[in-house]
Amino acid sequence: ENYHGNTPIVLALGSSAECGKTTTISALIGGFVEHDLKVAACKTNGSGNIRDKHSMRDAGARFYLDYVDFGLATTYSVPPKEYLRVLKGLLTESESAEADVLLLECGGDVMWGNIPILLNDPEINHNFVAVVMCSTDYMAAYGAYRFTREQGVAVPILFDAPIGKEAFYRKQSFEGMVSSKVYDVMDVGEKTSLIGRILEIIQDKK
Repeated sequence: ENYHGNTPIVLALGSSAECGKTTTISALIGGFVEHDLKVAACKTNGSGNIRDKHSMRDAGARFYLDYVDFGLATTYSVPPKEYLRVLKGLLTESESAEADVLLLECGGDVMWGNIPILLNDPEINHNFVAVVMCSTDYMAAYGAYRFTREQGVAVPILFDAPIGKEAFYRKQSFEGMVSSKVYDVMDVGEKTSLIGRILEIIQDKK
């Protein structure tokens, strides 16, 4: 099965499970909706949890789907060919929403759950415009960042502030290491800045 969509894709990736991806996706959805954009959102990887899809709905997504809706309980034990069939069906269905932006929540960490299969598929990755990386700490964020770049992902990678306690001075040092910015989506001003930056990226790619 093929995917021929052209909606700009923003991915929420993470260094682990439970590192803030659902919170980040919800913040992004709300921010885009505030800019009068039509938002579609999909949970593409991880272990089944209807709570994540409901969070997308509650945040204001016009369209929301989970791989569970296509019969998968998890993406960890699924052969890549079967995963891609389901994933492309999910993404093709999302095109019916005629959204301005498509947000993908890739559950778990970037190494497993068939996430590398998603990142390396040319029918999908040509629509990537940005990644927002979530993590427990800056060391984990750096590892996830490096792995994602090794998969050939060349679009800007922005960072949500790690959910663990980190000394303030590390933020500036980390931003220098990755040549990008860290945003705290729980801070209204920083969330607004993150949304603005992604909108700039989308506009530049048109």
